[in-house]
Amino acid sequence: MTASVTVAGVTDTLKPEHKKYEKALTDAANAMTETLNVINTPEFETMEGWKLKGNNEIDRIYSKRFAIGKIFTLRTTLDMPREQLFFEHWNNFEELAYRNKNTSMAKKVVVLTPHVEIIHYAMKDSGLVKGRDFVTTRIYRRIDDDIIEAARSYDTNEVERYKKKTR
Repeated sequence: MTASVTVAGVTDTLKPEHKKYEKALTDAANAMTETLNVINTPEFETMEGWKLKGNNEIDRIYSKRFAIGKIFTLRTTLDMPREQLFFEHWNNFEELAYRNKNTSMAKKVVVLTPHVEIIHYAMKDSGLVKGRDFVTTRIYRRIDDDIIEAARSYDTNEVERYKKKTR
C-alpha cells in the first residue's frame, strides 16, 4: 500500500519506488501540522507573549517556547514578490544555498511529491565551531495568500555525512 498524508486539505502520496521514505513523508506532515498550530494562534500575529530577540531597521526576530521546543520567527520586508522568492528558494535550492558564503554543500536528495522533498546541506567551519551537516525533510502548503513551509531533521544512514561535519 502506498503511503499518503493529508495536511491543510492537500494530500501527498508516495510513489511505490519511494516507499522507503515513508517516515520522511510523515515527519514532514507532522512538522507542517505543528507549524500551522503555532501560526494559527492569535498571539502569532500580534507577537504577544513572544520575546524579541533582535531587531534592526527592517528585521525583527522573536522566540517563544512551546511543547515541541523553542520556536523562532523572523518578521521582515523583502524586496521581491513572494511567489518569486518561494520559487527560487524551493526549486533552485542548490544554486541559492551556494550564494550563502557559509554553505559548503547543498543538494536535493529526493523529491517525494511536488510538495515534499529531502534535502542535504552542510555549513562551513567558523572559527572554533565545526561546520554542521543537515539532512532535512521539508514540505510546503499554499493557504489563502500565504506559502507556509515546514522542515524537520530526517535521520537516515542513506546520506553520508559531508566531509566529517557534525550531524
